[in-house]
Amino acid sequence: MNYRSAAAAATSIAILLTLTSFAATAAADEFTPPEERSHQVDGDFHKLWSQYHTDNLDPSSTEAVEFMSSSSGYLYLEPPRAPDRWNRREIQEFEGGGNDSSIYPGHRTGDLKDGDGGLIHDAYVEVFAVTPSTKVHYGGVPEDIDEGQDAAGSQQLEIPDTPEDTLLVPEEGGEIHLAMDYRVDGSVDEQDVQLWVYDGRYQVEQVIDPDHPAEAIWQGSGPEAGGSITASYNELEAGFSGELAVSAFVGVQAGGEIDEEPDDGVTVDTSVEVTPYGFQEDGPPPALGRAGVHPDGSSALFLAFLEERGWSSIEFDDGTTVHSNLRFYSARDTDWDTALRSNATETWGDTRGYHPLQVHAYPSRSGVTVSGEATVEEAIGPPRTPPELPGDVAFDLPDEVYMSPNLLDVRHGASTHSVSIQGAVRSSYGEPRMSPTTQEIRDTDLDIEVQQRRGDMVQLAVRLEDSEGNPIDTRTGDDYIEIAGHGEVQTGLDGTTLVNLSTPASAGVTANYVAGDWHEAPEGEPGYLDTRAVTVLNQDYSPAEEAGMLLQLLMFLTPFFILVYMFDRMLGLELWPPWRGWR
Repeated sequence: MNYRSAAAAATSIAILLTLTSFAATAAADEFTPPEERSHQVDGDFHKLWSQYHTDNLDPSSTEAVEFMSSSSGYLYLEPPRAPDRWNRREIQEFEGGGNDSSIYPGHRTGDLKDGDGGLIHDAYVEVFAVTPSTKVHYGGVPEDIDEGQDAAGSQQLEIPDTPEDTLLVPEEGGEIHLAMDYRVDGSVDEQDVQLWVYDGRYQVEQVIDPDHPAEAIWQGSGPEAGGSITASYNELEAGFSGELAVSAFVGVQAGGEIDEEPDDGVTVDTSVEVTPYGFQEDGPPPALGRAGVHPDGSSALFLAFLEERGWSSIEFDDGTTVHSNLRFYSARDTDWDTALRSNATETWGDTRGYHPLQVHAYPSRSGVTVSGEATVEEAIGPPRTPPELPGDVAFDLPDEVYMSPNLLDVRHGASTHSVSIQGAVRSSYGEPRMSPTTQEIRDTDLDIEVQQRRGDMVQLAVRLEDSEGNPIDTRTGDDYIEIAGHGEVQTGLDGTTLVNLSTPASAGVTANYVAGDWHEAPEGEPGYLDTRAVTVLNQDYSPAEEAGMLLQLLMFLTPFFILVYMFDRMLGLELWPPWRGWR
C-alpha cells in the first residue's frame, strides 16, 4: 500500500542546536538544586535540573547555560550520560543514619516497618535509580482513529501496546541503585548491638505476571548498617513489561555471639515498573533495512524498526545524523525532595538531602530532524495523542495527534549505507540487518495525448515508461496513475491505457503517476519515482464559432470603453482614443 506523510525536512546544524537549547519557562516550584558536587558531571550540572524554575538569577553575573537551564529546562537530542554519573556518585554518599536514626524519603512515611522483637524500627528499602534508564512519555491512543491506522488514517500499522509513561531499562548491563536504612531501639546499648547478615539478603526479581514465576536476577550482601548497594544484572527477559521487585532482610541481635537466628528481624521490599529495552548481539537487530540508489547517485535507506518503543537517532559513517521525534531531558525524582530522619523521639528534615535523577523522553513537535546531508522522504508510524509531562516543565509537545516514526525512508547524499542506531536508552546501540541487494530506483516518463474526440467526450492515450524506455505495468504493484476529473487508472503490460472522459472546462488535463514505495519492489526489479504530465485539448473551431467568440469578447469590453471615453471628456485626461500617442 502506498503512503505519503508530511516528513520532516532536513534542518541546518544551527537550527538543530537551537532545538537542543531551552524550552519555554516553566511554572515555579519550591525546589532548590543542591550544591554542585564532585559527581563527574562537569559542565552538565546546571542542565540536569529541569522541573524547577528560579526567578532571582542575575543574568549579568551568571553564565548563560546556568541562567537558562535554571530558568526552564535543557533538551538533549540523545539520552545524556551525566544523570547516570550523578546517580552512581549520589547513592554512594548515602550512608544511612546509623543505629540510632533512620533516613528515608518523605513519601515512605507510613510505609516503614518494625521488627516483631521490638528492636528494629523504621526499616525500608527503596529503588534510588535504575541506570541507564529512560522514562518515555508516549501519550495515549486516539479514540477517533481506527486501530491499525496512522495519523492520516490510511496506512495499516499496528499500534504498540505500551502505557502512556514507560520506564525503559536495559535488558543487559543495567544497575539498580538501592537505599536501605533502619534504626535500633534506643534502649539498647549501641556497643552491644550486633547485625545479623544473611548471604543474599538483598534480592532482585523480575515479576512478569502470575503465570510466570518470579526469577531472581541478582542476589547479594549489603552493608551491615543502613546505606546503599548497587545490584548489577545481565539477563532481563526481553519483551516483558512488569516489575523489578526488591527485598532485603534486616536482622539484629542485642549482645553476645551471633546465633543462627537473630533476636529481631524484618524483611522489607519495594518494586518499580519497568520495560526491558535493548539490542543484544545474539538477539534481533534494532531494525530491518534496505538500501537503494537514486538516479542521481544518491543513496536511499529504508528502515523498519523492530523496537516499537522508540529510538533516538541513526548515524551514517560520514557523521550525518537523523534524530527521531524524541527529545530528552533530566529531572529529579520528586519523591526524594524531602528526606526525613527519625529516632526514638522525633522526626525532622535531613539537611544533607539526596537527589536521584531520571532521564525523560517525550515526542517533540518538530518531529524527525536531520544534521548533515540527508533528507527524510517518509517517516510514518502508529498514532498517539500528546502526553502530559510531569512536574513544572514546558516543552514543545505536539498540539495534535502525532506519529511515532517506526518506518523511515532517508535520502543520503553519499553512496554509503553503513549506519548505527542509538536507542531510546543510553548505551543501546546496534546496526540494522540489511537486505543483501541494493535496490535500483529509476525516473519515469508519463505521456498523455488526445486519441480522438466524440462530441463532449475525449479519449486519451496514456503511456508510462521508465528512464530506460521500458513500459511500466501498474497492475502488479501499489502504483497507479491519477487523472484529474477521472480518478485512478492502470496501465497494462505495454505500459499504456485508453481513458475516456468528458471535456473539462479548462481544456486541459493533468495526470500524476503515483509510484509504489521503492523498498517494496520485488527482488531484482527496479523501484520508480513519481512523475506528472499535462496536456491541452486542442479544440477545432469553425470560422462562425470563432467570429461568435470575438463578438462576445467585444460585447464584454464595450461598457468599459464607454466609461473611459466619458471620463476622458469630462476630466480632460486625454486618454481617448488610446492610440492618440502612437507614431
